[in-house]
Amino acid sequence: MPFLKGPLIKKFCTEKSSYIYDVNTNEIVSVDSVLYDVVDFYGLYSGQDLRSRFSGVYTADLLKEAKRKLALAKKEEGLFSTHRPSSLDYYKNMEAVEGMLAHGMQQLILEVTDRCNLRCRYCIYSVHYPHTRVHGTRTMPLETALKAIELFMAHNQDTAEPALTFYGGEPLLALPLLKKIVDYLKRNYTRNVRMNLTTNGTLLFEEAARFLKENDIAIVVSLDGPKDIHDSMRVYANGTGTFEVILHNLRNLKKNYPEYYDEKVGIRTTLACVDAAETIRDFFISDTILFKDKMILTGFVDTVDTDLFTRNIVDINDKGAIARLSAVFHEAILKQVPIDPFLDSLFMRSLKKIHKRIMEPLGETHYPNGICCPGARRTFCTLGGSLSVCERVSAGLCIGHVDTGIDPQRVCDILQEYIKLSNPQCVDCWAVRFCSLCFTSIYNDRFDIERKNKICEMVRANIKADLVLYCTVMESNENAFESLL
Repeated sequence: MPFLKGPLIKKFCTEKSSYIYDVNTNEIVSVDSVLYDVVDFYGLYSGQDLRSRFSGVYTADLLKEAKRKLALAKKEEGLFSTHRPSSLDYYKNMEAVEGMLAHGMQQLILEVTDRCNLRCRYCIYSVHYPHTRVHGTRTMPLETALKAIELFMAHNQDTAEPALTFYGGEPLLALPLLKKIVDYLKRNYTRNVRMNLTTNGTLLFEEAARFLKENDIAIVVSLDGPKDIHDSMRVYANGTGTFEVILHNLRNLKKNYPEYYDEKVGIRTTLACVDAAETIRDFFISDTILFKDKMILTGFVDTVDTDLFTRNIVDINDKGAIARLSAVFHEAILKQVPIDPFLDSLFMRSLKKIHKRIMEPLGETHYPNGICCPGARRTFCTLGGSLSVCERVSAGLCIGHVDTGIDPQRVCDILQEYIKLSNPQCVDCWAVRFCSLCFTSIYNDRFDIERKNKICEMVRANIKADLVLYCTVMESNENAFESLL
């Protein structure tokens, strides 16, 4: 006899109400306390069993009415079903994958150097992350870069806006190489390619700034907030802080190329000191010259497969600041006042995903989390010319080489291996429709389901927090998101 399972749901509460997120319909339903408690046992317990289970808590009449409501909601609205997908399914066969790789490459990421002039204390390319490389002394050979460009340009005809990303280390340490790559691209191809890179900001001197501006290369500059916070993490090899240099370079960039600065420069902030999040926000909103309306990307330190935290380099235990900022965000959105970029990055992206969710039944199969087709959505080219799934897994998931191209069979094998390992957990997970986990969650130097399970716990906690915040806002104003999304 198969093991019986209850409805595929997630229960949560705001300060005012109790809710059930129903996975099969993608609905969020407000319920009373009796239904909230009983729903877990719907379809599993008889009326007598329910009365025994809740003896002294609810009367027989209340339990009977809860069962009636659950049955009616299931019959008329499809709510509270025990249905689970039978499996994950990428929906792509070999022929479809071959077609995507032949004509649909979207982004090429070139590891132009593994050198970096900083030694940021939380960097994934440090000794604290044993499954990633450490900083080196190499620069990509021009020949390798040009082969990668030729491969990319030959296979992106179906892509509306192909993108080229320069990756490091610190990409601006390879400025001479970048100049040659861009020159080659412009001399040999008429098609427009969006170019971008992330930089630590210490090398944004006039030569680099002029090159970036003249070639319309979008940049994201890493800046973690005010001087004391930034300099506690983002330092040169000798331990000296980098804040003053970066601020000086940003001011010059804004002064010399104001239009470029406004349109093409963003900020990336890593919240290593979570308890200082309010101070970091205050820093960005107080400088209206450099950061007003500036795109800010917030992120957190990778907590998996590292000894970083046991060495007490960073402390992520105090989440109180995030909760307080959540309240600030709540108040601002209710009053329909502009949301500053810092709060927008922290909260709005995930709330948009909830608000704009597709209201359709959960099928017999489900798309596997947030994975893409390796080599189509993005292709990472290492210093040595190996092609990998993306920069976040380095060369570990190799799918080809610049000399031979991408191997469609290898791509299909990776997809199938990921699905096979993930399938048992994902098809029974209440967060399956919101989850954005991909290959990076399961791979360090091998496919590792234990690693994925650790990350899954954090993802589910974050999604639950997002659901609570979303419903808290909607309780006060059900139209709160309409003018913002």
